[in-house]
Amino acid sequence: MFLNLTVLSIRMIKQSNVPLKFLLASVATSFLLLGVVPGFNILSIDQHALGEGETGMSNDRIALEALYHALGGENWTHNHGWLTDEPLEAWYGLRVSEGRVIFLELDDNNLAGEIPAEIGMLDQLYMLDLRWNSITGGIDNLKNLSGLEQLLLSANDLGGSIPESLGSLTSLRRLELAENQFEGSLPFQIGNLHRLESFSARGNKLTGELPAELCAPRDLKRLVLNENELSGHISNTLKNCESLQHLNLANNQLEGSIPPELRKSKHLNWMDLRGNQFEDEGQSVLHISFPGIYIQPEQVDKLNGLAMWGQETSLYDDEKFRLAVVRCL
Repeated sequence: MFLNLTVLSIRMIKQSNVPLKFLLASVATSFLLLGVVPGFNILSIDQHALGEGETGMSNDRIALEALYHALGGENWTHNHGWLTDEPLEAWYGLRVSEGRVIFLELDDNNLAGEIPAEIGMLDQLYMLDLRWNSITGGIDNLKNLSGLEQLLLSANDLGGSIPESLGSLTSLRRLELAENQFEGSLPFQIGNLHRLESFSARGNKLTGELPAELCAPRDLKRLVLNENELSGHISNTLKNCESLQHLNLANNQLEGSIPPELRKSKHLNWMDLRGNQFEDEGQSVLHISFPGIYIQPEQVDKLNGLAMWGQETSLYDDEKFRLAVVRCL
């Protein structure tokens, strides 16, 4: 019982940042007052109760320093705090919880280079946002970030194939890979991302058919793969995307028929399938269905460029239907 109380006290004192020498002194004093002679080395308490947290914080610094050097940190637009002895929460773009980095947000910050392998040491990372930079190379080094829920890498120069290892990031809810140079087919391991709600990889060089496992994540609400070179039929894959609210597959090489499940869906607010080779004339290829415009009356005069908006608005590919039908505005 005394041991359990002592270890609990150590953990509480550790969180308050008490220096180690005072911590050990307090533990030794408590044993003497209780008349207990411990049968183990007092320093072993530090190794057991403190080692894991301190090792994690040390690993975070190693990973961040490697990231700084690999991505040209001296040329970043904002880099204050980096590579100093300041607490990590003082470093630009970081958010920290209990001493560990949970958010790394360096979007639009002039990053250039390849993501280093050391980034995998940030094992408590919840969000990684590196959008709108000039990062090159692949993303296989991210495979150990098992706690990641948001991976935002759009608008870089990343290339190669989307790795199968991405399927190991089973905590992902949002995956943004748009406007890069990814090529090859989508890995079927994306189906392992059972918590995925939003996936965007538009504006790449992706080829091949949509994997049957793409709709395995039951909560997938947003799927954006337009401006690629995807081919094949979509009926067997997308008919299982029951939760989709936003679908954009425009300007690919898709063919066959459009699943009736999509047209009948009560959840789908936006569907853009233009610029493909679907065989049936008269099928809706652009469908917009929103319950209304959430805007205050005094802001209406500020609307700019509103082309069409309405409930059950549709645009058809067939020549005789090439107009927007707005039933409710």
